[in-house]
Amino acid sequence: MGLGLDPLAAEPFGLTTSGVRSALEGAVLDVVSVGTGFDVAIEGEHAAAHGCRAQAPLSARFVRDLAEQAGHHRRMSDDTASPARQSLRFEYWSDPLCIWAYVAQSKLERVIAEWGEHLTIAYRIVPVFGSFPRRFSTGAWAEGGHEGRREATARVAGTHGCEGVTGELWTRDTPTSSWSCGAAAKAVFHMESLGESAAGSGAGYLRALRRRAFEANENVCRRAVQLSVAEECGVGPQRLAEWLDDGLPFALLAEDDEDRKALGVRGSPSYVFDGGRATLYGNFPFEVLHATMQELLRGLGVGVSAC
Repeated sequence: MGLGLDPLAAEPFGLTTSGVRSALEGAVLDVVSVGTGFDVAIEGEHAAAHGCRAQAPLSARFVRDLAEQAGHHRRMSDDTASPARQSLRFEYWSDPLCIWAYVAQSKLERVIAEWGEHLTIAYRIVPVFGSFPRRFSTGAWAEGGHEGRREATARVAGTHGCEGVTGELWTRDTPTSSWSCGAAAKAVFHMESLGESAAGSGAGYLRALRRRAFEANENVCRRAVQLSVAEECGVGPQRLAEWLDDGLPFALLAEDDEDRKALGVRGSPSYVFDGGRATLYGNFPFEVLHATMQELLRGLGVGVSAC
């Protein structure tokens, strides 16, 4: 798929040719100059090599939306607060038992380290793996079985520099549904919103759940493991258990599931900007995320380095 984008037409919207080019160049995409503009082409073999396949995280529509969003914020900048107080709001969707979210965690942490004061992140749960028993009984997972999933998990982790991940969670005490651990994560985010746990505890708990699953090979669907992770993160295990017994976290998770369907969120991990008008989904190079954030922050009037 492709999109011709004239730099002269893009500039009024606060989107520079170099900015788009740096966002789109990389292993997933080829950018080919065409006259005064350029085309963006997603090459199948490159996309497949990076696990994107049908995900198509950067489409022509995305580039257009990115330009429009940057332009919208640039036009609004004179009527908003000072650049130092600007905040780029986006949603980060992931499944607690998604190996791709595990290996991509460092990308999110790197943009937070660089622009954290200008970012407002809403962590959402997309329960991709509602039923592992069904996954293992039908489709591609059934073909390889538990051992095949173990090998695939170890391979993905190793390819992305996450040493020590064996994938044995699939051959030991196999998880049954990401809804269970997803609800536990929603409970901690809810506790954080009420002041019952420290700021940042929800995101920290979600990261710790994944580490416990992929590094310690423990079944994070089990209540005992969820409470153990809470204790590790400084979250009150008893209060977490009370919320899980209450059932509200499952209602919050159901709301996430309804919202992700309405937004068209296709999987984990996904970055959703401006109410779904622009989305980054799947396994893409860090440079894509960095340059996208850079352009959107620049559109907000936040001073960011072009380096």
